[in-house]
Amino acid sequence: MSRVVVVGGGRMGEALIEAAGGGGMSAGDIVVVEPDQARAAELRDSRGVKTAELADAVPGADAVVLVVKPQVVAGVLGALRELLTDRQLIVSLVLGVRIEAIKRAAGLPSAAVVRACPNLPIAYGKGLTAITPGAGIRPDQLELAESLFRAGGPVITVAEPQLDVVSVVSGSTPAWYAYVAETLTDAGVLLGLSHQLSALIAERSLIGAAALIESSGLTPVQVRAAVSSPGGATIAGTRVLEERAVRGAFLAAAEAGVNRARDVAETYR
Repeated sequence: MSRVVVVGGGRMGEALIEAAGGGGMSAGDIVVVEPDQARAAELRDSRGVKTAELADAVPGADAVVLVVKPQVVAGVLGALRELLTDRQLIVSLVLGVRIEAIKRAAGLPSAAVVRACPNLPIAYGKGLTAITPGAGIRPDQLELAESLFRAGGPVITVAEPQLDVVSVVSGSTPAWYAYVAETLTDAGVLLGLSHQLSALIAERSLIGAAALIESSGLTPVQVRAAVSSPGGATIAGTRVLEERAVRGAFLAAAEAGVNRARDVAETYR
């Protein structure tokens, strides 16, 4: 069995641990490097993983997974320079930082690097992960990388520039979905429902709509048409959404997110 080091024990790190476990990896084969000792203890207790300092965890590991923010990745890779070898797989979940930049920062021009872009729902088997393998990845290393995410949902391979788009369309969607749920809850309260009842209705309706698209075989356009009766309430509300340019707002939000990822890439060239 492979031994995997997860550098970063935040929400995404925990989601990765859950997905890897669902794919058959033993918690005992996962070592988490997390500087917040309280959080490290929480992961040990709740997930059964081991925790260690970077210098103790990395030697002998088959894969090192970077689950840290872009602003700290340079420091983490600097600390890894004396620990990593080019026989170890690096899996990076860091927004925007390109494969070649990771190799340079790690001091390993021939390092085996896979970039991955999962989203938080991988913890529940309802997510998606896009990956980009770097040059020279062995088949067994690619299989190891994919196995970390496979139980969390589909794993797709894309060209590296497309990861910036996936990071928004997939990675940002849970936040925007929650934003819509919050807004619909407020709408119910505005129109006379209690907050508790409105939140229940909004959340269950959104979950049901997602399940409908997933299970019915209908496209989102077809679902919307099926719900929109001629002259009815739904189409009247949709007209207001169009007048207020809600579709355009989402398109602009996605574009802003991709531009942010590309700004990060320029910073870490």
